[in-house]
Amino acid sequence: MSAPGGMPQDRSLSVLVVDSDPFMCEIFGLILAHYDVPHHIVQDAEAALAYLRHHPVAVVIVDCSPPEDDSGALARQIRDGNLAPGAKLVATSIFEWDGTQPEALQWDFDGFIPKPFDINDIVPYLRGLVQDTTGV
Repeated sequence: MSAPGGMPQDRSLSVLVVDSDPFMCEIFGLILAHYDVPHHIVQDAEAALAYLRHHPVAVVIVDCSPPEDDSGALARQIRDGNLAPGAKLVATSIFEWDGTQPEALQWDFDGFIPKPFDINDIVPYLRGLVQDTTGV
């Protein structure tokens, strides 16, 4: 079965997006829906932790742009609480990435999506992260 755009439907990819910006939530939602990727979107760490207690996901995308100051703490809580075993944690930020490691990657994130981003790159990037781990 294929998703819109001729991309194969991939049920091994499921995503939780944590971003307090309603516009970014909508953008991520539209992208993931377009590729038929199961996803859930929340606007804060508390809602993310509550969701993860009852729902497995392959990827958690966390906004690390100010005024967000709990992204590192959220990453540690997810890892320490074993709330998303095997999931990839991906930071996203509005700051330019100058080729050096973004601070967010020091907080136990597995990947980074700089904002602004090309909407066509998001799902292939996420699939690549999951495939590197699972081989699926």
